[in-house]
Amino acid sequence: MVNYSKIFQGTVTALILGVGIHSSVAFAHDKHQSSAANEYVAAASNTLSLTDLQAVVTNKGITSTEIKVKGLLLEIEGYDTAGREVELMLDRRSGDIMHFEYDD
Repeated sequence: MVNYSKIFQGTVTALILGVGIHSSVAFAHDKHQSSAANEYVAAASNTLSLTDLQAVVTNKGITSTEIKVKGLLLEIEGYDTAGREVELMLDRRSGDIMHFEYDD
């Protein structure tokens, strides 16, 4: 037997949370904040998933230890196959490596 009460509660909760999130973006305190939030949402919708970006790094032989999202860039720290510590910056839209260095 389907418990419609639980389904209804979950739907209402999701709607309330969705409205709250949308409201916080839509009613930003000034036009600059609202514009920046809209640009971020639009940019994020054109990015690769974190799983896809992690695959790019893994295919290069790098084991990541820390991942930070910085706008349209993904900052990754980890180790290469020789055990050297590395830092990378990936473009979240294309998966291209924008910066690579060995960390001393």
